[in-house]
Amino acid sequence: MKKRIRIIENRDWMKNITLRNWDPNDYSQACELWKKCGLTLGASDTEQEIQRLIDRNPDLSFVADLNGEIIGTVLGGFDGRRGLIHHLAVEEKFRGKGIGEALIVLLEEEMRKMKIVKINFWLESTNKSLINYYEKLGYTTRSLITLSKSFHPEEPVE
Repeated sequence: MKKRIRIIENRDWMKNITLRNWDPNDYSQACELWKKCGLTLGASDTEQEIQRLIDRNPDLSFVADLNGEIIGTVLGGFDGRRGLIHHLAVEEKFRGKGIGEALIVLLEEEMRKMKIVKINFWLESTNKSLINYYEKLGYTTRSLITLSKSFHPEEPVE
């Protein structure tokens, strides 16, 4: 796996933020961030399951690191047909400062290198306020119905 590192330099206070590839040691901090951000986590979000995603797609997941503290994440995948985005999250006090966009742009660059032609992701219905944000990044809302099935009976499918 190649290491991808980019320093955000567009604002003085952001000099210490590094966008870098996911490292297995990032899971604990990332999971705490996802909980703080209100992401719905389930059986597919365990440390082992996230590592399976990373192992399958080693160049498609990134963190925003501020002096050793993870303040943003994006996980990417490729299923052989479509690029997939999971767990874009930025700590609340850093939102609106370009970190989420920088993570998406970095992921998109890697996906373009892989000649991925289309990217999909799911937005929780409780996060509809983010639709405008994603549309400004070039994403289009589609009228699809998601069907899910869990192989873990203890995990409800909503």
